[in-house]
Amino acid sequence: MEWNWLVDWIKRMADSFGGSVYDTETGKTWDWGQAICREVYGPNWMHEADYLAVDIEDTDSVPDDIVSAALAWERGNWPEWAGLEIYRAVCEAALQVAETERGQP
Repeated sequence: MEWNWLVDWIKRMADSFGGSVYDTETGKTWDWGQAICREVYGPNWMHEADYLAVDIEDTDSVPDDIVSAALAWERGNWPEWAGLEIYRAVCEAALQVAETERGQP
């Protein structure tokens, strides 16, 4: 995959779930690009050798492990640390309340 694909993925996720991802393990908040790096390279991803090698290398394509993780997230397979299940449940509950208030079941 080309890097434009990842940029589009980041935009889709931010549009669907908001601009940030809360990390329940570290207490940090990541943007979607940082969050996918956190998932693939760990909570200290900025200092991991594997991440630094990709970052410095300036490859033409997105590493396969990042693509795999991004696709899993888009299918709803969130990592436990992401706290997105909580976010999704809150959004669904808010939608139900709004529909009830409008008189729709």
